[in-house]
Amino acid sequence: MGKANNKIRRALYKAGLMGMLASLCFLLVSAPWTSEAADKARIIVNGEQLQVQIDPVYADNRLLVPMRAIFEALSAEVEWDGQAKVVTAEKGERRLIIEIGQNYARLGSQQLRLETPAQLVNQTTMVPLRFVSEALGAEVMWNTESKTAIINEQGHDETYSWSQPDGNSTTPSDSDAPSDWQMDLGGEQTVAIPDEWKSIDDIRVKWGQLAPVYDGQPYVAAPATTAPYAIGKLQEDFIADGVAMTNFVRYLADLPDNVQGQTSLNEEAQYGAVLLAAHGQLSHEPEPKPQKMAQDFYEQGYAATKSSNLAQYYSRYSGRLSEVPAGMAGERLSPAVSVREYMRDEDTYNMAQVGHRRWILEPTLQATGFGYADRWGEESGKAYYNQFSVMRVIQEKRPTVDVSYDYVSWPGKGYFPLEFFPGNDPWSVSLNPEKYDEPDAARVKVTLKRLSDGKVWTLDRKDTAVSKSDEFFRVSTDGYGIPYCIIFRPSGESGFEPGDALEVKITGVTDRNGQEAVIQYPVVFFALEP
Repeated sequence: MGKANNKIRRALYKAGLMGMLASLCFLLVSAPWTSEAADKARIIVNGEQLQVQIDPVYADNRLLVPMRAIFEALSAEVEWDGQAKVVTAEKGERRLIIEIGQNYARLGSQQLRLETPAQLVNQTTMVPLRFVSEALGAEVMWNTESKTAIINEQGHDETYSWSQPDGNSTTPSDSDAPSDWQMDLGGEQTVAIPDEWKSIDDIRVKWGQLAPVYDGQPYVAAPATTAPYAIGKLQEDFIADGVAMTNFVRYLADLPDNVQGQTSLNEEAQYGAVLLAAHGQLSHEPEPKPQKMAQDFYEQGYAATKSSNLAQYYSRYSGRLSEVPAGMAGERLSPAVSVREYMRDEDTYNMAQVGHRRWILEPTLQATGFGYADRWGEESGKAYYNQFSVMRVIQEKRPTVDVSYDYVSWPGKGYFPLEFFPGNDPWSVSLNPEKYDEPDAARVKVTLKRLSDGKVWTLDRKDTAVSKSDEFFRVSTDGYGIPYCIIFRPSGESGFEPGDALEVKITGVTDRNGQEAVIQYPVVFFALEP
């Protein structure tokens, strides 16, 4: 197969008219699932909840986690040898080597026994959490009742009571208990969720109905991304997961969750996905036309990319295309995955508009379509794998639908699953233009208060500088979905925990009668799958 060591180099790409989303994938040789699901165990590294695409699993009563996610969270450099199936992680002077399926590992010159070998699960390398964390100098603690692993590089965390995964459970502290919106949060701070709002059970039931279920190949007939071009055909269930995810996020935002997948929109989106794969770049205006592509094909793809949310996964290898081991496919940029990524809009390019999110949360949205295409290639002697997803969602002429709302917020008011809102994502509140005047950025002020400790963030036009982690505020009145949108993000919050309760208060807006209005609502985070 040629050079065995195909080290993956990863990069994030964003570009385009509407603001684009690009993400990363890590490709590994596939193997059968060999262990029991870990009941959605949570992992917190240095105070931040680790977001993983593949859920942790149990094997031999040990918790296995996605290799790259945990190593990068601990600032370790990772190398994967696909032919030998060997993982190497380096952090400072520590060098850890693990071979898939072997009951030992090497830490420097030492050979250490593994009670549970590393495994390949759904094309992802899973490694024993406690062993690899401690081998890289971190402390690992486990709470059996809440199924939470805490990894600290700076010592013990006294917030929780802890036990070993195979030991006796201990009682979590009060701060670990999910909050009822009626519970006392300390001092005079209490919160009250109206009975007519969604309950935690309501949201979990809806998730059970709409969570992604398809786990097969995306194509009935694979598209041709080189001449002669063809759009192929996607599996209906692959698309259906994207439609279901669209409806779930709309449900969380208190919008009609009856969006339908439309065959004609799926076809339009598929033309767009194939065009992007042929063009090789993420763009709403992919130019020039790829060589030997028919003009009609190009025009259909171009029309789709101009009116869709677009996403890209990109991976690059150190070897040539002929040297990449067979069977490498990796995580799919499925329609469902792309919807969740669109809802984030957390990067510095998209945060000032949250345009992808606003199109998905357009109240009158009734139909959508999804396209997907992937392509292997080689550039400058390096192999790469490109995946493109297209969501046909942008409405130039919006249907007349009677949807009653005052504002659309993300995260939605009341109970909200923390899995759908990582802490560095921007908040947004879109005002119904039939009920509110156009907001004036000079007057609007957002106050965000955490009720557990009384911490307050005040956000206004002084916070308009876009950055990866600082406070941010902007009033957007452009043409993304609902045109009046207030966007904000507090600083210092990289992740929320179950039971975190925050109060949002927006002042400086006026209704259509010119009267001062105040928008105020609570958000209580909880674990969707505890």
